[in-house]
Formats: sequence, structure tokens, C-alpha cells
Amino acid sequence: MGENKCLQADWQIKLDAWVHDPGEKALILLRGKGHEAGTVAKVRQALGIEQEHDYTRRADWWAASADRLQWPKGWNDQVRWYQQPELVHPLSANPLDVKLKVGDFSDTDVDEIEERSTAHSLDLIQRAGEDDRRRYLALWRFEPVLQGEVDDHGKLGKLWEVLPADSRIPDHSIWDHKDLTSAVAGAMASDPKGEVALLAMTLGPVQSFISAARSTTDLWAGSHLLSRLSWEMMRPLVEQLGPDAVLYPRLRGIPQVDVWLQEQLGQGFADLFAQLDWKKQSATNTNPLFVGAMPNRFVALVPAAHVETLAQQCEDAVRKWLSDLGQDVVERLLKTAGIPPKQDHYCYEQMARQLKGFPEVYWASVSFGLIETDERMRVKSSQALEQAAAPFWPEDGVPFFKSQYWKLIGEKEYAGEID
Repeated sequence: MGENKCLQADWQIKLDAWVHDPGEKALILLRGKGHEAGTVAKVRQALGIEQEHDYTRRADWWAASADRLQWPKGWNDQVRWYQQPELVHPLSANPLDVKLKVGDFSDTDVDEIEERSTAHSLDLIQRAGEDDRRRYLALWRFEPVLQGEVDDHGKLGKLWEVLPADSRIPDHSIWDHKDLTSAVAGAMASDPKGEVALLAMTLGPVQSFISAARSTTDLWAGSHLLSRLSWEMMRPLVEQLGPDAVLYPRLRGIPQVDVWLQEQLGQGFADLFAQLDWKKQSATNTNPLFVGAMPNRFVALVPAAHVETLAQQCEDAVRKWLSDLGQDVVERLLKTAGIPPKQDHYCYEQMARQLKGFPEVYWASVSFGLIETDERMRVKSSQALEQAAAPFWPEDGVPFFKSQYWKLIGEKEYAGEID
């Protein structure tokens, strides 16, 4: 079990992992220039990163393996995306021929693209100052957004936000890959053995809470409250490991997260936040800020040694936030009634009783340490994984997923008996 204290992520390593690929990678590959020589080198220099960290290389391999299928060696797999620009939907697999929309990018000047990309990143770094955590948050939030770009052939516009990480399999963006690389590197660097784990947390109950609504307003308020509780549950993890550590839901662009980022980044980024869509809308219930956009669960990449500590911190944080909210509600009601607030008033006891046990919080985790690898991340031994999976896939007998036990779990009613 990890110690009960806050982690201090190595933000320099997370920065190194985040900037390991440039946003314009798909536009400059196979055009006579390496994708790490231009923007990446200049941004690393501005960040004071002298050479790529070992964790960055490992995290890049991990992220690439998670992002896409690995191509067999020797295949003729070169795709010049600037000549054949195509995007593929990650779920439906429907292709979008970008060439039909805006043409190809054969005439686009590579040096100009790199200059614009570099200037954009360096501006964010300068705004953030010398603090590596602020630099990371600034790049994570705003590097995927080219402010002021328009949708024409000479500018990248919204296409910048979805440029692919791999020209052969263009179903995930370069920003998805950078997110995952940074998340893996950060988790590795924060673990004494460099081991990473998946942490899934959920809060509830949802259905019974929502069904208690007596009006449309109640439904909206309940949904909004659950969404806010989800954010407060994951917030300690985000503050310690960064928002890219949360794999689901994706946090970039969610207004509630932007509010938190504004507090972290300060006035130097006020003009960038002011250009976001939700900031331009009126402060009414139609504003995305007041939409219940968060699911009641999240999945995150965390250092394996600190799973239990992080899970407990997340549970404690959401309960404290709700308790503080309850206290505030009671005090406002007392003030409206003209009654001086005293802790021995029955209403405080009533509030505590109503909130007792809510929300229910559950979590589970699985470590990547079940597979032993060498320095090149090649599998050396899968013995631990085989042992963990043995109850599910026995060498002789009925596999767990075909057993009566599994049938019992999966059915609402079970009339038979288990031998």
C-alpha cells in the first residue's frame, strides 16, 4: 500500500513525453525532414530538456501499442498523408477523404508549418513561466488548439485538432497519442519500480438518486450534481498526475475542467480561455458548464504502488466536498430564516444523516506488472499473467466464463443450484 500522502509527479518527464512528437507530424513525415528535428528540438530546448528520457521512450512504445495494431516488419507500409489525407472514425471505421474537402497538402510549405507550430508552443511556454507543472497544463490544454485559424486550404483550422498520429491507421489523433504517452511516462516515473496500473472508480447510486426527482428541475439538478461529484472524485488524481492520466472520460474541453485550469494557469491565459465556446455563451442553464457532462466513473493510469492511496484520496475528497456543500446549504437556510448558525441545531444532524453513506464509491485496479519485459519492452515472461488468468482458463475442466457461477452472476434470477 502506498503512503497516505500526495504524490509529486515529475512534470519534467511528463513534459518530455508530451513534446516527443510535434502536432504537425502527419504533414511533414516522408518529406525530407525528420519529425523530431524541428518543433520538438526547439520546444525541448525552451523547456530545458537536454535529451529524451528513458521513460519517454518506453511510454511511446506502450502508447503506440495501445493506439494501433503493430505492422509486420518488411511490409510496404509508407503512407504520405500530405498527399493522401484521410481520417477514419475510431468506432464506425467510416473514412473521411480530407482531400475531397480541402485538397491535399503537397504544396504546403513544411518550414512554414513548423514555424507556426513552434511559435504556438513557445508562446504557451512563455505564458506559463518557469513552473513545469503550469507549462505542462498549458501545453496539454491549448497546444491542440490553434487560436485564430480559419478553415481554408492555407490554414489548418479545425483539422489541427484531429491530425493523425499514424498516417497508416488515421483513426486516432496525434493528441491522443501524446496524451497517452505522457500519462504512461508520468505513472512510471512516480512508481518506485516503474510499474503502471489501471484504476477504475465509480460512484452511485445513480438510478435511485435520479428517480427521486419530483420535477424537471430536480432531474437537471440531480444530473448536474452527480457530474460535479464525479469531477470532485477524480480531482485529487488529476491534480497530482495531470488530466491526461484520466483515460475515460477524456477531460480536455470539458468546461468544469477548464474552470479548474483557469485557477491553475492564472491571468496569463485569460484571453485563450475567453475564446472557448462555453465562455462566449450566457450564464444560463444552456451553457455547457452547467450540463452534466461527466459520467459517474473514470478509468486512469496510475503508478501501481500508489493505487490504494489514490483511491482513498479520491473517495475522501468527494465525500468532503459533499459534506461541505451540505454545511453551506444549512447555513444559507439559517441565514435566510434569521437564525444564528450553531452546530447543535437539529438541522446539522439531519443533514449529516441524509448524506451518510452517499455517494457510494467503488474501485478496482489491475497492474501492468503481470508481464515482465526487457529494456526494449519485449516480453520476457508472462508467468504471473498466466497464474492470474488460471482460474478463468483452466488447463482441464470448465472455463470460468462457461461455468454455472458465471451464469449466476449474469442472470437476474437463477432457479438452479450450483454443484
